[in-house]
Amino acid sequence: MRDRQRRPVKPTLDGEPIYENHPYMADGSNYHQNRKKWDGVTRAMAHDVRRAAYWATLAGAAGHTYGCNHVWQFYDPKRAPAILEANTPWRKALDFPGARQMGLLRRLLESRPWTRLAPDDALIVEGQQPGEHHLQAARTPDGGLAMVYVTLGTPLSVDLGRLARQPIHAWWFDPREGQAKKIGTWTNTGGSRRFAPPGTPGRGNDWVLVLDAAAKEPAPPGTKRD
Repeated sequence: MRDRQRRPVKPTLDGEPIYENHPYMADGSNYHQNRKKWDGVTRAMAHDVRRAAYWATLAGAAGHTYGCNHVWQFYDPKRAPAILEANTPWRKALDFPGARQMGLLRRLLESRPWTRLAPDDALIVEGQQPGEHHLQAARTPDGGLAMVYVTLGTPLSVDLGRLARQPIHAWWFDPREGQAKKIGTWTNTGGSRRFAPPGTPGRGNDWVLVLDAAAKEPAPPGTKRD
C-alpha cells in the first residue's frame, strides 16, 4: 500500500509471490538456507496462494501472478532430478487447486467495477488482527462497492457509514469454489454491522465479504457481467 503513495503513480505487481506446493518453513526461517533441515518444513498450499492473491489485489495491486513449484521447473521425474522437493510432474500440477482458484478470483473481480477499488482498511472497525489473520478491505470512492477478504473465516464488524446511502446487498463469496451466498439486504443508515463467515474459523476457511450499495440488486458476485 506504500507504493500507492509514491509519485509519479506507477502500477505495482508482485512478480513472485508464494509458489503452490513450495517448501514452507513453519518457523519462519529461509528454506533456501536450510535445505538439509526438513524438520518444520511444510508446503505452501492453495490457501497460501489465495491469501497472497486477495491481499494483493484488494490492496491496490495492478494484478497478480501465480506460481507453482513443479511448473516453473517443468519437473519430470523421467527427465531430471527434482529441485526444491518437487514431487509432482508439472503436467499434473497444472490442475492444482490454487491454479484453478486464480480464475475464480478473476471472475469475482470482473463481476464488479474492480478497477475503481482502493484499499480502505478503515472499513473494518472490529476483527482486524496482525500477521496471517490480516483482513484486507477495499472500497470504491463513491461507496457503491466494498470487499473484505477474511483470511481465516473470523467474525468482523464493518463501518457501513463508509458506503453509499443505498440499500446494502451483502454476500459471501467462496474463493475455493466460486459460489456466492446471499447474506441479506437492508437499508443503510450508517453505523457498524457484524458479519460471521460460514464454517469454522481456521486455515482454508477464507471468504470474501461483498457489499453492494445499490438501488437494484446486482447479480451474485462471480457472475459474468453483460
